[in-house]
Amino acid sequence: MSRDVALGIVEYVRGELAAGRLSMGARIPSRAALMGRFGCARATVDRAIRLLEQDGVVRSEHGRGTFVRGAAGAGVASSALIVIPDMKELTPDEQYTYPLFLGLLQGLDGVRYEVWDVRRLAELGAGSKAARSLKRDKRVVYWVRPRSASRPLIESLTRAGVSVCCVHRDYAPAHVVDTDNLGGVAAGVEHLVAHGHRALGFVGGEFGREARHTEQRQLGFLSGLQRHGAQTRDAWILNTDSASELRESFARIYSDRERPSGWILLGTKYVAVLAAVAKDLGLAIPADISIVAFDDPGPVLGDGRTVTHLVQQLKEVGRQAAVLFDALAAGPEKRRVIKVCPRLVEGDTVSRQP
Repeated sequence: MSRDVALGIVEYVRGELAAGRLSMGARIPSRAALMGRFGCARATVDRAIRLLEQDGVVRSEHGRGTFVRGAAGAGVASSALIVIPDMKELTPDEQYTYPLFLGLLQGLDGVRYEVWDVRRLAELGAGSKAARSLKRDKRVVYWVRPRSASRPLIESLTRAGVSVCCVHRDYAPAHVVDTDNLGGVAAGVEHLVAHGHRALGFVGGEFGREARHTEQRQLGFLSGLQRHGAQTRDAWILNTDSASELRESFARIYSDRERPSGWILLGTKYVAVLAAVAKDLGLAIPADISIVAFDDPGPVLGDGRTVTHLVQQLKEVGRQAAVLFDALAAGPEKRRVIKVCPRLVEGDTVSRQP
């Protein structure tokens, strides 16, 4: 009979977790409260708490009480491992890794974690050996901005049952929290169209290597055109990192009678090149050429004006990844992909067309 009551207490605590009345780090009802609620002896409550501890759902602290662990459920994992490609990137002036890392830490408040670089993770051995070590230590792996060279290890860990979340990169079969590149650029197109621009150009940089986001952003540009009734030409879609090639292309485009009045530019240096060409040709920004840039933060023109730009909400990407901890800690599940849309900040480079 006492065993049935102990199982009832276990189910009660799990039910409180599922309903959200108990959250990560919260103290569960005291032993005295549980004894009174279930009309049982202390030994029965102790048995129930031991069962919850064995499942990794709670932890007991002498003199303080019993608290919910990070995982609200089966409790397969109880701590987070944050993997950084290179520890040198964890400096306040680093543009991408550092804010992602800060967002993760804010979201993981109350969860035990360690921070390793890729080399230290590699020291665990090949995929299966590393997976055994991580599963033994009950880890959820947050891999911040992984490089393509790490993809085989990510795949092997995930397939071996380790919960891996790629933060700001999209590598299957791991879980993913990333910037919504496609939706962000489409929002930039919408902004230009709302200001009367119907003929638009795009500069995205080179494809390949680590720049898979370039392809996503170009798709966002094309889908935005279709959705909002604007147009482009193949000659107005430029994918190069060469400043000299861009100058030649811009000059050629603006030598024609039919030309784009608005541009989506993915980077500060592209804005600088277009601004220089416009000045040489006697064209004004924003009167003749309107610009939306995808950059963090928006670049500033020589005269102090700011560029209308899309800001990647990197801290929010990190926080959203941390929110997944409970679900990922409960064990392997269907792959999750979460996209955080950039925020458009209006500057001085978009004007209304007549």
